Amino acid sequence: MQPSNRPTPSDEPAPPGRTLPSGPAASRGRARRWQNAAYWALALPVMLVAAGYQRRTGPTYPVNGELRLHGQAHPYSLLTSHVTGADAPVRLPDPGTSPAGVVYWRRYPTNDPFSAVPLRVHDGAAAAALPAQPPAGKLEYYVRLETDAGTVRIPDRPGRNIIIRFKGHVPPAVLLPHVLLMFLAMLVGVRAALSALAGTPDTRTLAWTTLIGLTLGGMILGPVVQKYAFGALWTGVPFGWDLTDNKTLLMWLAWLVACVVPGLRGAARARRALVLAAAAVMLVVYLIPHSLTGSQLDYSKLDAAASAVAPSGAAGHRYRPGAAPRPTPQHSGRQTRQARAGRSHGLPPAAGQRPADPLPFPPGRRARDNTETAKGS
Repeated sequence: MQPSNRPTPSDEPAPPGRTLPSGPAASRGRARRWQNAAYWALALPVMLVAAGYQRRTGPTYPVNGELRLHGQAHPYSLLTSHVTGADAPVRLPDPGTSPAGVVYWRRYPTNDPFSAVPLRVHDGAAAAALPAQPPAGKLEYYVRLETDAGTVRIPDRPGRNIIIRFKGHVPPAVLLPHVLLMFLAMLVGVRAALSALAGTPDTRTLAWTTLIGLTLGGMILGPVVQKYAFGALWTGVPFGWDLTDNKTLLMWLAWLVACVVPGLRGAARARRALVLAAAAVMLVVYLIPHSLTGSQLDYSKLDAAASAVAPSGAAGHRYRPGAAPRPTPQHSGRQTRQARAGRSHGLPPAAGQRPADPLPFPPGRRARDNTETAKGS
């Protein structure tokens, strides 16, 4: 067999101005590439788990469960978030009884009397509607369903009710980039932490990329989403205590320090430590359910404003929030229509409401099953 005259890779001439790696240098290059791929492979599951956790937790996740009717299990899902401008549907499996049941609701957090809305059976489901609220307005509600086995309360624990919050429509062109940038920032942030642990030189670049992602997604698009949804650009410090805004601010500040402070001092070891600290802050923030204590309408201020503009009317007439004023000469037709429209925002109805659940409502906070304990009336 004749020996081949083809040059081996080591015999091939190098391109002008470039030396081909060989031996230990080539091995180190391949090792760095494998290490880089392994770090991204480790960072990706962390980001996906955080995304799934944020989606499945928090007060905006629907309350899901099952009802056993006629020996069979029927799933249901009750809303905890809805777009303002439209009534929120409450749909449950048809219990096969008449009447099917009643939905009780009131504004949250208030001591208003509960209003009763009967469930109507249609297309195989027992349904009712909760009145639309202004952006950031909340209602608490529960259901008493009449079944062949007796009355079923949802939620089943006495004193616990479901909280639903209303929000404005957020255009997908704003919402999707916001969500995408926030989770990409987390992906790169975890990757930066792994580089900091290994002491690789790309830590600084990854840290700055994380900061840019948080700036665009959280500090710029975040307030725009907030404005569309709840009518305010920023409700965190120093203007309020909105947990979502404050979490975003805390993450952004942590990565700002990790990027800027080591650059001023020129200390690589300090940068690695601060990147690890910023990544830890980010992980803790993402472990807190989204919108846990988000924007909430203050109904007392709404009632006070309505009382301030309510006409005095005839003697003995007292303004009731949500009740249309009596038509007197001091009213215009437009004022009367505006007052009546207040009912669509969940203002309490006139006296004579059907009493709600006779059980007491002890004070409490949100439970793990996305229900909240109502304050005593």
